[in-house]
Amino acid sequence: MTVTLWMAVSLNGMSAREDQSEDFLSKTDWEMFLELVRACEGVIWGRVTHQLFEQSVRSHFAELPIIVVTQNSTLSTKPGSIRASSPQEAVALLTRPGSNRILLAGGSQLNAAFAREGLIDEVILAIEPVVVAKGIPMVAPNAPDLRLSLVGVEDSRSPTLRLHYRVLKS
Repeated sequence: MTVTLWMAVSLNGMSAREDQSEDFLSKTDWEMFLELVRACEGVIWGRVTHQLFEQSVRSHFAELPIIVVTQNSTLSTKPGSIRASSPQEAVALLTRPGSNRILLAGGSQLNAAFAREGLIDEVILAIEPVVVAKGIPMVAPNAPDLRLSLVGVEDSRSPTLRLHYRVLKS
């Protein structure tokens, strides 16, 4: 099972503005995300990301398993969405024979938690040609460094650049 971290970010690594606005991201980012979702066994994300994107993702993938990692035990979820309390539990809920890829789609705190647990195998980024002065980084400041090896670069959807990395694990 491969856990792939996906994020659409500014050139300086911001996934959203401080107010959660993503006005600097493009339609291309959404298209890239949907392509990755199509190729995965399920999506894992945090509560805020869930509240922002569940309806949009469900409109494309009604049967897709979505795992929401949250400590909020009262969070209500729709059919097909399951609450988990930790990164390990989230991965376990999606791991089954023959499954290949799980997509981790944020937010910042959850990405950091997965990094701390050594659960990220790949990183795929859509880089937008903008520098966002104040925002939410793709991983929270308490995350460990991830050493990466470049797998591929896609520049055919200019001006968005897609970078694909493998996480080097010791």
